Amino acid sequence: MGSSGALAEVLLSLSFLLFGLGLLGGGGYFIYGAGKRLLGTAHASITEPVGPGEVSTGGHATVEGEVLAGSETLRSPLSGRQAVAHQYRIEQQTDGVGWWTVADDGHSRPFELQGALGRLSVDPGDEQPAIDTDDSLQVAGGESLPADVRDRLAESDRFDLAAHPGYLASSVTEPRRYEESTLEPGETVYV
Repeated sequence: MGSSGALAEVLLSLSFLLFGLGLLGGGGYFIYGAGKRLLGTAHASITEPVGPGEVSTGGHATVEGEVLAGSETLRSPLSGRQAVAHQYRIEQQTDGVGWWTVADDGHSRPFELQGALGRLSVDPGDEQPAIDTDDSLQVAGGESLPADVRDRLAESDRFDLAAHPGYLASSVTEPRRYEESTLEPGETVYV
């Protein structure tokens, strides 16, 4: 009985040892994967911009080029300009709260970049490109949003006016700020 008890203890200890080594190996693999992703991201963010014709078939690159109109452009809701991407934000000022966002959205279309060495097709998919604010319109309490701007915003399918009619009220009781960013054909960008 004494030797079988010792054998059971050795087998139990061996089981715990193997389980611990498995956890250690799995943790090491997880850390390796996270480190690899981090280094890849760091590499992507520090690469020098290249022209569309210089893009390699693997890895990451920052490409610089001029935006060419794709097969379809969008009409930006605030300014009415033709663009391959736009973003807008509607904010309202409330006493005691400050500015708060009423609506924040945007839309984009596939487009091409033209560089010194060629073209590159860009499809943002569902991602919204980071674009600096181009236009800002502030409407004081009791004033109306210009009718052409209200009509363009109403044409957008990006928010439900039936559920939120106050987004585009002809007159608001508190100050509103409408901001818009566009990415237009002819602009030089980095992707």
